[in-house]
Amino acid sequence: MTTTIQRLVTATDFSEAGNNAALRGAYLAKAMGVETFCLWHVLEPAVGRVLRETLALSLSHKKDFHDPVSEALAAMAKRIEEETGITPHTEFLEGAMTQVLPQALKKGDLLVIGATGSHRFRRIMLGTTALRILQRCQVPVLVTRETAASSYQKVLVATDFSPFCERAIELAEKVAPDADIRLFHAYHASHEMDLIFAGLSDQVIQQYRDKAKIEAEQKMQRLRASHPSFNADLLPGYPVPTLIEHLETQQSDLVVVGKQGQGATEDSQLGRVTQRLLNEGTTDVLVVN
Repeated sequence: MTTTIQRLVTATDFSEAGNNAALRGAYLAKAMGVETFCLWHVLEPAVGRVLRETLALSLSHKKDFHDPVSEALAAMAKRIEEETGITPHTEFLEGAMTQVLPQALKKGDLLVIGATGSHRFRRIMLGTTALRILQRCQVPVLVTRETAASSYQKVLVATDFSPFCERAIELAEKVAPDADIRLFHAYHASHEMDLIFAGLSDQVIQQYRDKAKIEAEQKMQRLRASHPSFNADLLPGYPVPTLIEHLETQQSDLVVVGKQGQGATEDSQLGRVTQRLLNEGTTDVLVVN
């Protein structure tokens, strides 16, 4: 199934991380030839109440309340146009960010957000706001951590050989068409710790590890048959620590992962590996669903 990105959307809270994400989105829109690039700002109700009380604003003065935000959005749009040559479509949204953003997105969108926000009193990191946005979004989401100084050069597509893999590879090629793209998989014996605690000998445990390696090699070989131009890294170890270490070794600037674990509840709709990578890694992450 071919994935077409028709609109690239970025949301900023005017923090450094939010503005860096907006710039990254603009550079990507230009490189990908996306039809529409949108720059949004979401004003959450709680923030609005505090500011209205502080400024003694009534509902009749709501326009005055919006003006400073609109001016900041216009200033960011001007900066983007000056630095990238892309003119964003700006939009001002109201509501809970974790609900408004997913609802406003549609098929064919790519959302770009910063890993952290500007709120001083609560941890707006991937464990809270950004993570909930990822859980609820039905479109690919790029979470940025670094300044968009250049296009992506080294990309790692982390795969568990699930159905998400082909879409992840396809989007990696669209987002970073000139990058060195590598496939990655970390393997280990199933329930290895249980085997160790059960007192099995090192020889028996090694047999399980060897079996896991052979199975992983066979799956990677089949995957590479469809993508012969890609190099592949197949390493022993548990997924998250092995992947994070390998990202640092390779000096990768983007990792692409699948949004796994399509469970019945919202909190289970982001795979454990993906959640840990988002929380513990330092590289930009493209989450594909």
